[in-house]
Amino acid sequence: MPSVFLSYSRDDLSLIEHLERLLKSSPEISIWRDQEKLYGGQKWPKILGEAIADQDVFLLAWSKHSANSHFVEFEWTTAIALKKTIIPCLLDSTPLPAALRATHAVTASNPDEAAGHILHGLKGQPPAQDQARQTAVINKLATIQVREEAAVIQEVRSIFAA
Repeated sequence: MPSVFLSYSRDDLSLIEHLERLLKSSPEISIWRDQEKLYGGQKWPKILGEAIADQDVFLLAWSKHSANSHFVEFEWTTAIALKKTIIPCLLDSTPLPAALRATHAVTASNPDEAAGHILHGLKGQPPAQDQARQTAVINKLATIQVREEAAVIQEVRSIFAA
């Protein structure tokens, strides 16, 4: 079973923790979540980029809160740049960004049912490794010097639009 990068808004934390517990009920799954793996003093654009690159699948918990989060936008934009398999999990009725609308999403109105669909989807995912692409994306992220969230996402948009 693949490893998963879990992208979410902290405003949805209680639902995310419940969903994470359900997903971890499968002993083969490993989940990378920022609160457990990101530490003070680290350059977060590079660390998050490396974490996304190192996981097999990108699980996007999408809601009105995540739609307004610079961190979440940074993460899904990076996942696209890395050509990761993205599984959107809809926490509410907020439409996905245009770049992700063609991706089949799992509805999380019932977290137990959503976890089952996500686990089923993960079983069929081969590990994706394009080392040259990953290295190029991480090297670009390492050049980001700004710290303010909105400035970081602006820089990421310009880097990945090129």
